[in-house]
Amino acid sequence: MHNGGVIDRVADQLPPAAFSFVMAAGIVSVSLMMHDLLVLSRILMVLAILGYLVLIGLTLRQLLHHRSRVRGNVSAPPSRFGYATFVAASGVLGTRLVLLGVPVIPLVQLLVAISAAVVIGQWIVRATRRDVAPWWRVVDGSWFLAAVACHSIGVLAASIAAVRPAAAVGLVVVALTAWVAGIVAYGIVLRGVLTRAGRRQIGAKDLTAPYWITMGACAITVLDSVKLAVLPPEVVPPAVHQVVSWVGVGFWVLATLLIPVILAAGWWRHIRHRIPLDSPTTLWSIVFPLGMYDVASTLMATTHQFWLARVIGEVGVWIALAAWLVTAVLLTSRIVALIRGPEPS
Repeated sequence: MHNGGVIDRVADQLPPAAFSFVMAAGIVSVSLMMHDLLVLSRILMVLAILGYLVLIGLTLRQLLHHRSRVRGNVSAPPSRFGYATFVAASGVLGTRLVLLGVPVIPLVQLLVAISAAVVIGQWIVRATRRDVAPWWRVVDGSWFLAAVACHSIGVLAASIAAVRPAAAVGLVVVALTAWVAGIVAYGIVLRGVLTRAGRRQIGAKDLTAPYWITMGACAITVLDSVKLAVLPPEVVPPAVHQVVSWVGVGFWVLATLLIPVILAAGWWRHIRHRIPLDSPTTLWSIVFPLGMYDVASTLMATTHQFWLARVIGEVGVWIALAAWLVTAVLLTSRIVALIRGPEPS
């Protein structure tokens, strides 16, 4: 088969949450950097950059040549929020580039992320209004990507503000707006999930990997809060500093409490009900929260001197890296099979 045919088939089958690969590689790269594992950190950063560029090309091809696929993905409640991974990936990768000292590209990514969030948000709102079933009956873990996308914008804006004092005030306004939007989005989705669970509308088959984003969204709220809290009082008033700081602590505690709950749900799904693991693309929804939780815990250990957070941070970086490697191997085998196409009969 010609290369054009292979690329077209890959673009056609590109899942909405494809950019979760970039999110996972980017945040695990940040985690490795925070633990002074610089070589591994830079390797994952390069892979995240390459993946970001390749996925942008494939996404544009899908938008131009496979619009029916996109419409179908947006109309389906379990997949529509996957497009928010582009926003989150732009924010996470941009933040990693800020840490590297890259001057202009992160600012461009911030503008891209904000613009994409507006467009994708309109898609999602319109599609949700057209749903026949009440929204709380179709909500799932992937909907927490709305909160993750908002906070990724906030983290990037605050990160740039820390190195660009001249533009800090405007960037902090963006960061605080995204911070509030992320918390509101988390609360709305959590209410829907709890309503659905309380009415026994969630079964073992529904507890897919994206439910890990319930914890990952808490962890990125911690990162967003810390990024704002460490900015100077000239741009973040002391009262706001106190609020974001303690909200960050609260969300770290919530993220920590959610882990055993999610593990128990996984045992119930995969061991008791013998439901196999999700596709490799979906498994990035586990890797990203693990990496983000490690980053959040490491920051909690630094800023609030939590001994438990320090222990979690030291161990969590290796768990996140191992999860990334396993998922990467599974995804590579899936891509090879897709390129080869179906076996001849």
